[in-house]
Amino acid sequence: FFPHFPKICWLNFIQHRIMGLSIFVPSRHSLRITLLLVSLAFTQTHGFSLIDVKAAKIPADIDGIRECRQTSVTNKAAPLLDSQKSFLNANNAINNSKEVVCIIAKEKLYPWRVLGTADVRINAESNKAYINNVYVRGEARNKGIGRMLMIGAEEQVRRRRSSSGSELSLEVETQNGAAVSLYRRCGYDTPGIHSFASFVGENAGVNLSIIMTKNLE
Repeated sequence: FFPHFPKICWLNFIQHRIMGLSIFVPSRHSLRITLLLVSLAFTQTHGFSLIDVKAAKIPADIDGIRECRQTSVTNKAAPLLDSQKSFLNANNAINNSKEVVCIIAKEKLYPWRVLGTADVRINAESNKAYINNVYVRGEARNKGIGRMLMIGAEEQVRRRRSSSGSELSLEVETQNGAAVSLYRRCGYDTPGIHSFASFVGENAGVNLSIIMTKNLE
């Protein structure tokens, strides 16, 4: 029945039945494909995406974060630095500092990829926080992951602040329309002169760097 696999017995094949189809896979790849098919079937059955948004474990998640950020960059003329170096205050993050945390959106099922990242630096005494390095893989965009990362960052700020009320800020380029739109939907606004810069950048085709802020209750 399988002349080109003379030494492979029936135990070396796995039969999958998904949506009425039978697929026979050689054992060399069976585990990987089995996990992929089970993940797909489980997600389709339950109707939701199995993504976990949480604080990254440093250094265990470094490789996944690096791959996510390098994959997310489309401008090959300006290659991304190694993600360990591009971490916001990387040394503090690696040393488990209470001031710096990286939020990741990670698949709960195989292949357990990091789909998005966001660094947040928290000053508990002043109740101010700065968000940086927001990345989402190209194939994972337009699925709400960016919003999930922002919510995760805000939750970290709420947990670590010393009193009620916090100000979050971030920097973004006006030509990055998708990011600006995301931040506005999440409740961020452009204070003072940055509001004018935002208007000029978005309407005159000039790429300007602007600050956006949000107050947490």
